[in-house]
Amino acid sequence: MTAFIDAFSAYLTPQVTERIGSATGIDPKLVRRGLGIIGPLVVAVAARAARSPGGLQGLLNLVPAGFDPAAGGIETVVRSARDPRASARLLSGVFGSGVSAIGNTLTRTLGVDATALLRIGTPLMLGAIAHRIAEGGIEESAIARQLHDEQRAFQARGD
Repeated sequence: MTAFIDAFSAYLTPQVTERIGSATGIDPKLVRRGLGIIGPLVVAVAARAARSPGGLQGLLNLVPAGFDPAAGGIETVVRSARDPRASARLLSGVFGSGVSAIGNTLTRTLGVDATALLRIGTPLMLGAIAHRIAEGGIEESAIARQLHDEQRAFQARGD
């Protein structure tokens, strides 16, 4: 089951990837590819955070309350991604000191500066997780298990 990654992918319609591409100057195909890497990466971070009491909630608290990627949240994230300082706290809160290495690796993989995609994809994936949790009324232990299972399934596919 890949509920979180699937929920995230559902937001990435051709219109959304075109909009993100237009805002970042990145080809929409590379936008989709980059976000296809970032989403599972954030799921892995969330799965690790869920291992400690309150860890997942602390991570999700980095996203504004009520943030919903499907309800105009994408435009909000695209606007805030233009200012690296606006998303620096979120990215360092999610990835810690590894955020630069992640951005550099993603940039090498895609062949374009992908830091804007990291600033867009991270809050979108966290928002997808938070939204799915809110609508599902799932208890924390079940969420942690589902995140771990999804991370393992993604890795097993070799994507």
